[in-house]
Amino acid sequence: MKLKHIESALSDLTHNLAFPTPQISLEQYPTSPQLAAHLAFAAMNNEDIVEAYSDEEEDDDGTHGASSGTTLLDLGCGTGVLGISSIVVGASHVTAFDCDPAALEVARQNYERMEMEDMVTFVEGTVSNDGVGEGNDGVPFPSNSFTCVFTNPPFGTKNNAGIDVSFLRTACRLATRAVYSFHKTSTREYLLRKVREEWGLECEVVAEMKFEVKNIYKFHKKKSVDVEVDLIRVVCTGGEEGGGEG
Repeated sequence: MKLKHIESALSDLTHNLAFPTPQISLEQYPTSPQLAAHLAFAAMNNEDIVEAYSDEEEDDDGTHGASSGTTLLDLGCGTGVLGISSIVVGASHVTAFDCDPAALEVARQNYERMEMEDMVTFVEGTVSNDGVGEGNDGVPFPSNSFTCVFTNPPFGTKNNAGIDVSFLRTACRLATRAVYSFHKTSTREYLLRKVREEWGLECEVVAEMKFEVKNIYKFHKKKSVDVEVDLIRVVCTGGEEGGGEG
């Protein structure tokens, strides 16, 4: 599947991605279909998302087997575009996790619009910026519960410093294969060093992009501002048990 095909598939969501009552404390800004498409395209090309197949079909090595496909967690799902993009490229099931019930309701509408409502489970909850590891980070799933995690976390600029790292740490705990996460380019050196040296996981920047922050809050003076962001991929098949709990 080409990038343009993923973008086309997500184009129907363009006018239904806004947060109904955006909260600046949560840094709620809608993720564009274009950013979501690039993330899904990268995950597909890295074979982190694999479509389900039956034991009647051949594996890549010519043998027969079965696969239930890729399970994905959309951590801080907002209005749902990242999880939907994963289904477009082959994910078999998405768990959409967010602290805002209003955002979850819009996400639900978007999955229905895409006729994907049978492929998603919605969970309301809050990622903790204080606790570390299973049972302490606010996310009620055991470690290694999902094949992959997609997340566009808050950047930690509104009295919540470090929340971006908390999201990434939790995502690494939960994924068995890979995490894809957006982060401000200005934090690149710090994040890569932390993931590699402290968490013992492989990490790379797979794309440099611009996140359009539109004028949705009263204090915004410009129509929109482009923020430079990195799309980071963390390989979770290795490192500390429950990746990133330290």
